[in-house]
Amino acid sequence: MTDDRRFPILDDMELTSIPWSVVEPFRTSCKYVHEQTLERLAERGGLSLMELYAHLTAKSFKDVLFIVTRKPQPDISTLRAFARARGAT
Repeated sequence: MTDDRRFPILDDMELTSIPWSVVEPFRTSCKYVHEQTLERLAERGGLSLMELYAHLTAKSFKDVLFIVTRKPQPDISTLRAFARARGAT
């Protein structure tokens, strides 16, 4: 049986969701960081691209924010490409 659920991406002009199977392995870290289940996060609109990138690369959000704001990469197009490579639409 395949899982066709999608996890929402917050506040992006191009991408709206990513396969649930991509975020499922990070259930524990999402629960720890956001103090909410994946289901509850999805109900509330999901995660931003930066938050997803932080979870999927095992970086802290502060590190990702620093990278985005202080260095030329990963910019939003890099974050979108990262998400698209994992099935985001």
